[in-house]
Parts: sequence; structure tokens; C-alpha cells
Amino acid sequence: MDSVMWYSGHKIRIPSVSRAEGMYVYDGEGRRWLDLESGVWCLPLGHGCSAVNEAVFTQMNKCTHTGYCYTDEIVERTAERLLTSAGFNAGRCAFLTSGSEAVETGVQIIRAVTGGKLLLTFTDSFLGSHGSAAKKGADEWHQFDWLGCADCARDCKNCPLFMKIPFDKIGGFVFEPGSSSGLVRFPPENLVSAIAKEVKNRGGILMANEITTGFGRTGKMYGYEHYGYSPDIVCVGKGAGNGYPVSAVILNNDTAEKTEDAHFKLSQSHQNDPAGASAVSAVLREFERLDIITASRDQGRYFLSRLTELKDKYPFISDVRGRGLMMSVTLDGLPEDAVQSVFEKLFEAGYIIVRRPGLKVFRIDPPLIITREQTDGFISAFDVILSRV
Repeated sequence: MDSVMWYSGHKIRIPSVSRAEGMYVYDGEGRRWLDLESGVWCLPLGHGCSAVNEAVFTQMNKCTHTGYCYTDEIVERTAERLLTSAGFNAGRCAFLTSGSEAVETGVQIIRAVTGGKLLLTFTDSFLGSHGSAAKKGADEWHQFDWLGCADCARDCKNCPLFMKIPFDKIGGFVFEPGSSSGLVRFPPENLVSAIAKEVKNRGGILMANEITTGFGRTGKMYGYEHYGYSPDIVCVGKGAGNGYPVSAVILNNDTAEKTEDAHFKLSQSHQNDPAGASAVSAVLREFERLDIITASRDQGRYFLSRLTELKDKYPFISDVRGRGLMMSVTLDGLPEDAVQSVFEKLFEAGYIIVRRPGLKVFRIDPPLIITREQTDGFISAFDVILSRV
């Protein structure tokens, strides 16, 4: 039976899943799909991870939700672990429920601390679905189009494009390290480093939006680690709860103190819920136990190499991009109807990927527990379908 769901303002019909386990989802008729999108990037440990589920169930039987006058020790312990994961010796951490909440909270913190200065981000950043981060209005944001810098390794300070950035008006740099609104594009390290250095030298705040790229997705714990700088604020969500709705804003100690001095207030009903913190804590334990970061790096390299083989074989594949287990395939050499046909045939063959609406781009972000055998199975099916275009 199909369900009518509402996504991005459009009603679409999707298969009703009867159960999900590990890499797979199943419908009531016994059909099985390999989920190569991790839900919506949210399942680094796959569907139904028993360690995470058991931790949440245990916590819910103890204390699910706290008010403003009391807390649970799991919140403090998990906050300390997140601070450590971000490389902060001290600081503050607030747990929320969605990535958009976390990013918008970080944005408002920067604005409060810097007195409402402009925030700098890249034009292809998604950031969030509500608030200032979603609107990115010209009165609050300066958006820099970095695509002209994609293949440039020169000193940015001598670049006319770089020199046009109004750093004297910038209070913070909000960096999305690789998602690129789902297009999987990675800005060059020299550009990001130059911007980060200039913003910090002027007393600004650096924030990394790790909702998509965090928790091992790019082969490192956080996507910003590929860029050789340390942010002041890190926002996490999606994979942080392995499907449980929890996010967090992580502040280093200096930024936390400035936030208090600015009298910034954060007050939400589901702020610092123990159930969410227990999910994050369990995810962090499983990452350590299973060495998930190494798995993401190694399996990502293998998966990307197999996709590159297809690119070399089929001229209509114009580009393959990836870092860790965040990948995309662009089929610019095919007409629109052929691209849609490939997408639908993959689904019929038992593989879930995402096609960017209106674009000839397939996005592939499997759970980080994927095996080579599962990768090879997908590549084989993809190859057969492409050979029949």
C-alpha cells in the first residue's frame, strides 16, 4: 500500500515500509531495497541499530524529558563527549531536535555576539529550512560564489574576487563543508583557509554546519577537518542520533563566554532532552567500537573508485564526486527522460538513491556500515542499467 506524503511542497507516492534493518528497508510484500541515502543522511549506523535503540529505550524508561529546573546526568556526559569530538577542551553544548534548529541557533549566537554584523557563506550552501539561515537575506548575509575558484590554487589575497568580500562588515563565516545543497561539491582548501583566517583576524566567529557532513560522512568525524582550521561553533544533527531526532550546537569556551556576555537566551521545550542525549551518546560509543570513521574513509575510497570505473566506461557520465561516503554521479550526457528512467530502474532493481529535482545528478550517501559486497552489487546493477540506455 502506498502512502501520500508531503515533501518540499509536492505530494508524492512512496512505498510503505513494513520494517527496516541495517542497510535495507522492506515493504509488506517482501520487496527489499538497499538504502543508499541513509534515510535523509540520518543513519550512519544503518536502520534499527540495536545499541542506539536500547540506549534510548532505557533512557525513556528512566527520564525522557526535563524542564528548566532539573536535568539528567546523561546530558552533561554527552555534552562533554561532543566537545571532545570537536577538539574543544571546554565550552558549552545545547541539544535540540533538528539540524535547522541547531544552525539557526548558531547563526543567532554569532549575530548577538558580533552586534548584528553580516554573516558570510557560500552561494550553494543550504544551511537550514527556516529563519535567517534559510532566507539568507542581503541585510544579514553576504554570499560568495566560490565556483570560479574551484580549480585555483593561487594565493587568495591577491585575487580580485576575494578582495571584493566586505570583511570589514563580516561578523562570522558559516561554512558548509561539502554538501553544497546536496550537489556534493567541495570548496578548495586554500580558499576556505584564507577566509577563515581573515574572519578570525578581524575578531569574527567561525561556524561549521556539520548537519550533513558530520559524524563520519566524509571519512573524518567532521567535514571541516579536511580544511585545516578549527571552528568556534559546530552544529550537528542527522547522523548524530542515527534516526532519532536530535541535534546540537557545540561552542568552544571563548565563544561560550562571549555568548553569555551578550546575554543570548535559548529557551525551547525540547532543549537538552535526556532521550536525545542518550541517542548521541550511543552513536559515539558505536563509532568508537566499530571504528566507523576508518570504515567510512576506506569504503568511501572503494565505492568512489567503482563509480569512477563507470565514468570511464560511459561517456555520458560527466562527473563523479565524493569524499568518504558522500558521493554524486552526474549524467549530463543523457536526455532528461533517460536520466529519470535510470533512476526508476535502479529503484525497481532494489536500490534507493536520490535524484536532485530538475538536475541530472544522483546522490549516494549509504550508511557507513556498507560492505564491499553491497557496493559491488549496486555497481553491477547500475552498470547493467546504464548499458541499456
